[in-house]
Amino acid sequence: MKPLAMIAAILLLTGMGHAEPDEMPASRDVIEGFVAAYNAKDLDGMMALAHPDIEWIAVDGSESEVFSAGTAALAEEMTGHFVSATFPHGELSNWSVNDDFVAVTETASWTGADGEEKEQSSIAVYQLDEGLIRRVWYYPSR
Repeated sequence: MKPLAMIAAILLLTGMGHAEPDEMPASRDVIEGFVAAYNAKDLDGMMALAHPDIEWIAVDGSESEVFSAGTAALAEEMTGHFVSATFPHGELSNWSVNDDFVAVTETASWTGADGEEKEQSSIAVYQLDEGLIRRVWYYPSR
């Protein structure tokens, strides 16, 4: 094998099986866009980033419950949530990306009915499918 061909083959083989550097920002962009749309009460923006069969899953210990399945159910839930007098603002931190799964800390802050500022955080794991949010697992807030 000629030296240039060998180098090209080695470079090609060593690049196989590795995620492209821009895949992480793409996953992150989808989730950040979803939360930004949520914060803006932009239902259409949220639904544009949601898989048609999206599932919202609450996890508590060894138990889990799907509390929203499909974009219609999620849209209905969000519509009711958006009119809440104590609508929380969400912020994301502590990102961890593993292929189609993205774990974040979601911190919600709001003004309570008593006028006091409140805040709580929980871990969420997002699963992406073809660039759309397919599942979200929420763990108990702290």
